[in-house]
Amino acid sequence: MKASTETTFRRILNLVLYWAACVMVGTGLLLKFRFPHGHGQGRGRVSILGLSHHDWTEVHLWTGYIFIILILLHLWLARKWLLGIAAKRKTWPVAAGMVFGGVIILGLLVLPRS
Repeated sequence: MKASTETTFRRILNLVLYWAACVMVGTGLLLKFRFPHGHGQGRGRVSILGLSHHDWTEVHLWTGYIFIILILLHLWLARKWLLGIAAKRKTWPVAAGMVFGGVIILGLLVLPRS
């Protein structure tokens, strides 16, 4: 990519990342505070903008998947900066950060149900 094309792409990517974060926060708050809590308490009968609790959960989930893909693309495009400036030309800080993030994700995935 040319420098100006790459800059434009990064700006658009950052804007879409911001919007995705806003959708995730908004839908998360909507799910937490606007729908009845617990099972069988009218959750299935309530809709907001024509979408049920389940529909909003799907919007939240798929926005999260898109966000993850965009973040990985963002990190890939910023790899020179990450390795050159943020990690002071050392690979291990970036690798350690990625591994720690993976441990958090996997740790939450394997938590026991109650």
